[in-house]
Amino acid sequence: AVVGTRVYPEVSMDEHKFEPTSSVNKRSYFKGILLSLDAARTGALSKHDFLDITMADIDVQVAGGICNMYLGNATIQYKLVGCAIDPILLPGPQTVWSQTYTVPAHHIEVRVTEVGGHDIATIEFKDSP
Repeated sequence: AVVGTRVYPEVSMDEHKFEPTSSVNKRSYFKGILLSLDAARTGALSKHDFLDITMADIDVQVAGGICNMYLGNATIQYKLVGCAIDPILLPGPQTVWSQTYTVPAHHIEVRVTEVGGHDIATIEFKDSP
């Protein structure tokens, strides 16, 4: 872009929605950002970051056997693959064999970290037809 140009930053990707991380920047995007030597010197042209706020539903199944028997209260976490943040605990524990969660629409890895109450689940299995 040439000095004196006004730019209107916008990030797009199919079926995703992005928002500026700064509300100050968001207001300036509406009227555009004037490119100038002064803006470059003062840093006004840097730190224009956007966040993907798109969410997706995932189904997590913690079950055993062909009959999908309940195994117990599951503690579950997910991690954004390729992102240097700690795993995030899903609400729970999961008390049914299959449950839907809403998570960021990114490449994620889901882990069952604990299954509690499996003694009760075993008794229920033994008493089932």
